[in-house]
Order: sequence, then C-alpha cells, then structure tokens
Amino acid sequence: MTSKSTASSPRARFIAVTSSLVMALGLSACQVNSPITTDLQYAAADGPNLQTEGVSIDGMAIISAGSGSAGILAGAAVNETDEDVSIVISLTSQDGPMQLEPTVEVGPHSLQRLDDVSGDFANAVAVDSVDVIPGTLVEAQFETSTGEIASARIPVLLPEGPFEVYAEALGYEAPVEEEGAGEDR
Repeated sequence: MTSKSTASSPRARFIAVTSSLVMALGLSACQVNSPITTDLQYAAADGPNLQTEGVSIDGMAIISAGSGSAGILAGAAVNETDEDVSIVISLTSQDGPMQLEPTVEVGPHSLQRLDDVSGDFANAVAVDSVDVIPGTLVEAQFETSTGEIASARIPVLLPEGPFEVYAEALGYEAPVEEEGAGEDR
C-alpha cells in the first residue's frame, strides 16, 4: 500500500503564501481609509481649543443664561513650557473688549481649570454680563505673559445638562415644562 504524500505541492504553497500576503495588505489598508484617530488633535469639548507656542486653552465656552446674565468661563489652560505663565482673557462684547477676571496663573507643565468646578466657583474666570443669548458665538482672545495671542469664537451655553453644575452658582433655574406640554391631543 502506498500512501499519498501530505506535503503540499509547490502550486498549493504558492497560493497559500499569495493569499496570506493579499489578506495582510488588505487588512493593513484599513489604516489608509481610517487613520489612527488618537493621533489627531481635536476639541473634545463643546468649545474650541485656542493655542499658542506652548500654551493653550482647551474647550473654552461661556456658561450663562445670556441676555445680561452673569457667566462662568469653562475650559482648561495648559502650560507646556518650563516657566510660569499668566493668561489674560478678554471677550468682544457689544460695548467693546471686556477683560475677564481673574488673570489665570499656570505653573510649568501644568493644567489650570478656568471654572474652578471643584470648589464654590470663587476662583472661576467670571463674565459679569453676557449680552447675547445661549447658542451664540462670542469672540474671545487670550494673551500670555510671554506676549503670545490667540483668538476664536466660543459658544455661550445654558447651565443645563452637562453644565448643570454651574446653575446654582449662576442663580439659574431651568424652565419647568408644564405637564402635558408638547403632547398631541
């Protein structure tokens, strides 16, 4: 009795190797059409990121009921330099430029929240009066102690939903929807 050799023929090996190479190339091509998104810089919050050389303010937005109400500036200042940095933030309002208080102080290689959400908002960057309605964009600018300047249009957002933490500090009460409102009858 003779047994057939279980060794593959040269043609079968060629097909197997070629198929493996085609599959490897096909799978690696996924990254061409869908790059690694963790390598991309983007605004992960509701507001834009403002950036200068070594200093940025990320996710900047004004939380306010608008129309003359007070507001709190949300976001985080990031200092990637080896020196302390002071940041002056201003908004362009109907009455002209408005410098916000306090000046933000950020240590070397540090992050400083603008809104002081961990406390009672006493150290938050405050907007005395927001003269537009929520949903509007406002021109904001920041200047660092090193002379760098950046600007962008930032949103005014209601202290509701994810921003409800600001409601009490701003004296905001969300409108109460009447029972049955919006139902078809």
